Amino acid sequence: MSAALALVDGVVGEIGGGDYARPTPCAGWDVRAVLNHVVATTAKFSQYALGHTTSPRTVHDDVLGTDPRASFRAATKASTIAWENDVRLESKRSVPSAVWCVHRG
Repeated sequence: MSAALALVDGVVGEIGGGDYARPTPCAGWDVRAVLNHVVATTAKFSQYALGHTTSPRTVHDDVLGTDPRASFRAATKASTIAWENDVRLESKRSVPSAVWCVHRG
């Protein structure tokens, strides 16, 4: 997970202020909307890993604030801590759209 987050952090670091309004291949989503979704989804699953919810839902509000990269980094740091320190990782997890087994590799 750390390698993937580092890779995405590099991409997020390349986004300039004027890039956030640019369109993406996702119809109706600009760069800011996609990044906002990534950060909100990361936060959602962090809360799930910590046991704060059994029904994770993505927040649709603006979670990026005035510093999108800092928001991304805060969310990924929290996610890393949540998933690496969760003693309940050897378990089966369910969400409305999926079921997966989670284990340390």
